[in-house]
Amino acid sequence: MKKISVGKVLAFTALAGVGAFVAYDLIQLKRGYAKYQDDLNEEASDRIRSKKDSREERVKRTLDKNIECFEKAMEDYGAKIRNDLDESNIDKFKLRPILEFKGNFYRVGTLVFEEEKDPYIVINAIDNERFAKIGVMEEIEAYPYDMPEERIREVVAEVLEAEL
Repeated sequence: MKKISVGKVLAFTALAGVGAFVAYDLIQLKRGYAKYQDDLNEEASDRIRSKKDSREERVKRTLDKNIECFEKAMEDYGAKIRNDLDESNIDKFKLRPILEFKGNFYRVGTLVFEEEKDPYIVINAIDNERFAKIGVMEEIEAYPYDMPEERIREVVAEVLEAEL
């Protein structure tokens, strides 16, 4: 049997120990990198979600403001809110109130097309009070949710002056 010197045993042991430490360090480094990647991915996802939420919030604020602007413009032209019409559906389906102008009935609402991301503001109308009482109306037109106030007033004037 061949004798192995103590020096070789010590060298081999040291080399094995160093290898173990290097392997351990590599494993720790890999774990740290994976965590860093996860943190980066999570941060990027949060930013994207935040931007999307911000846009959705902006769209909702603009939509709500413009719907109120449509209704206010109708009232400014002489339309009256009829709280006695379609009361159960207004509460049940969170519908906007009905406005009456010269014997015609109007409601401002929203519409979303599947292929479009942004909602539209729609004006529904009917000239029959019996149908207005139960909320049955026809859509006149759909308008972009982000119309400027001046254009909203023009549209309302055109709608109220038009015959059904």
